[in-house]
Amino acid sequence: MTNKIPYIDILMRHLGSCREAYLVGGTVRDFILNRKIRDYDFVLGDSPFSNAKRFADAINGAYVVLHERFPTARVVKGDCIFDFTSLRGGSIRSDLSSRDFTVNALAVSIFDPTHTVIDVTGGLADIDNKIIRMVSRDNLAEDPVRLLRAFRVAAELGFTIEHDTLTSISDLRGLISVAAAERLWAELKMLLSTGHCTEIIKSACETGLLLVLLPELEPLRGLKQNRFHHLDVFDHTMAAYEAADEIINNPLQTPGNLDAWLAMSPHKGALIKLSILLHDAGKYPTRRLSADGDCTFHRHEHEGTGIAAEVLSRFKASAKETEFVTMLVKHHMRILAFKQAGHHVLASMKKPLIRLLNAVGDNIYALVIVWAADASAKPQGHEDTLIICGDILDFYECEYLPRKTAPRFITGRDLIETFGLAPSPLFSVILSAIELKTLEGVIDSKDKAASLVEEFLRAKGMS
Repeated sequence: MTNKIPYIDILMRHLGSCREAYLVGGTVRDFILNRKIRDYDFVLGDSPFSNAKRFADAINGAYVVLHERFPTARVVKGDCIFDFTSLRGGSIRSDLSSRDFTVNALAVSIFDPTHTVIDVTGGLADIDNKIIRMVSRDNLAEDPVRLLRAFRVAAELGFTIEHDTLTSISDLRGLISVAAAERLWAELKMLLSTGHCTEIIKSACETGLLLVLLPELEPLRGLKQNRFHHLDVFDHTMAAYEAADEIINNPLQTPGNLDAWLAMSPHKGALIKLSILLHDAGKYPTRRLSADGDCTFHRHEHEGTGIAAEVLSRFKASAKETEFVTMLVKHHMRILAFKQAGHHVLASMKKPLIRLLNAVGDNIYALVIVWAADASAKPQGHEDTLIICGDILDFYECEYLPRKTAPRFITGRDLIETFGLAPSPLFSVILSAIELKTLEGVIDSKDKAASLVEEFLRAKGMS
């Protein structure tokens, strides 16, 4: 096993007097499971900083100290990451016994030519049985991020979390609120990035952990909807999440070049799934009863946009991540206007569609996923939504993008040199009008664009 570690011979030569050096944790687990490995975790009996620095110098890698209090250093070389930390508890048995889950509590001495796996918690058996089991309840409580990590690791490996571990997560769920927001955000994104993780997300809800992380979901339980829905808001959200999970993991079955966009933007899958979890969060504060006894949720998407922004702020997400998620929540109802136009959407709704495309750009693919997932969680109308989404993507790819990226027929210089205009705010009005007509397909030549300028100036009494 250790002979497969990049630069292992160099590492062994530069460990100096350190005779206790182990490959540990998820790296060992992934070797056993034949998973792709990029991160290599080591524990050393002494001097992780100096040993890591000598190793970095020897392979011409980058060296950085990750933690002073719990001595941890990182060496990066190409696409490989090597982390070095001190042996906890004075022995490898103590170190492994302090870890989160049995499948991660494994080690191999890099000096052992037999590559014998050191297993003091039953991790090898749990790997065979595809089980995520806590090493101890106290270990989970010591670092509450591990409560969320249980679901992330289970989703990544396709394993099942055993009963006592789920019970402990449920009992300890309140501790998650004291964990660092940045670490929770990183774990949550990794969880949401995994494929076909709907059952794991539901399990996280059942333990109450996800509802502590996203308390905005709790009021949606049992919140009844109108005649257009057959599920309460929470169950609808879960059904839409499952649909989004399926679409993201099977994009070839969707219209347009959605599969290519997802391949180029893999990090956005997690944010799309988060937006699905939050897309109807605004329904609780906006629910009203109408005169006929039915309920309404007017402008819940606007209320939900603010809620989503608060969630992302709480996690200390980046401005780009916040903008992306809130955009999806804000526009998740826009499909209704296009559905009302039916198969005539490109004839009667072209201007609103172009305005939307100008606002969201290639994120229209993400919005299509949200629309399709939301529709699939309703009793009817899913097929119509998919047809319209296909029409929209076809227009975007075959007409909008070629026109948007083509050289402009009229520029500001033309307005000065050909039409004798002095630079002014009027330029923006004229050029925007030409661009809109171009994107609609009304203008397809410089002559037609010039005619529009002349018509505009005549209307203004300027020609």
